[in-house]
Amino acid sequence: MALRSTLGAFLAGCVVSNALGYFFLHQDVVQANGAVNESVKVLAEKVRTGEELEKRISILEETVKEMQGAK
Repeated sequence: MALRSTLGAFLAGCVVSNALGYFFLHQDVVQANGAVNESVKVLAEKVRTGEELEKRISILEETVKEMQGAK
């Protein structure tokens, strides 16, 4: 009888710990999903406006002008 109650308590503990672990893991996944979605929105806005691309192009143009002036 003692073994049965001990095994029952052990299994109940396993069930509770698995349920809590699933809950916390689910919350982490939801938060990570939200962060990724926000990053994608920001990146999509940058790509759509071309802000980052324009900045990189202007830097490259300045570098080319400097290289041509150095010759």
